[in-house]
Amino acid sequence: MVSFVSIEMVVTITIMMMILPLAYAISSSLSTYEGKALRSTGWWNNSASHHCTWENVFCNEANSVTGINISNSDKELGELSKLNFSSFPNLVNLVLHNCGLNGSIPQQIGTLAHLTSLDLRSNNLTGELPFSLGNLSQLEYLRLSYN
Repeated sequence: MVSFVSIEMVVTITIMMMILPLAYAISSSLSTYEGKALRSTGWWNNSASHHCTWENVFCNEANSVTGINISNSDKELGELSKLNFSSFPNLVNLVLHNCGLNGSIPQQIGTLAHLTSLDLRSNNLTGELPFSLGNLSQLEYLRLSYN
């Protein structure tokens, strides 16, 4: 018995073989970009290892940052603007509680489209709340007290 493979099946398999390496390359590139953005803050000393292995950094299966949780840090983190928010398209949770943040909350925070939880309480943040907080349509939890 002779079996035939349809042209649609061949095209589908060919496309899949082309897309999978591209998806991996994009994911790997994003992960590298996120790692550089985290290193540039100066908040971590683990510059040699992969950022998804760092304490207080949480990643998904694709090694993309989904959470940053630094609470009650002895280290003064300084300006919140050190964190390049646009580098984290998959960030869901951002907790920087009682860790010596100062300055204002940058407008760029509104680029975190998937953010559901934002906790910046007990720092030294000043100024007006940025209008871009209104862009965080997924936000369910917001704590800004004691600033």
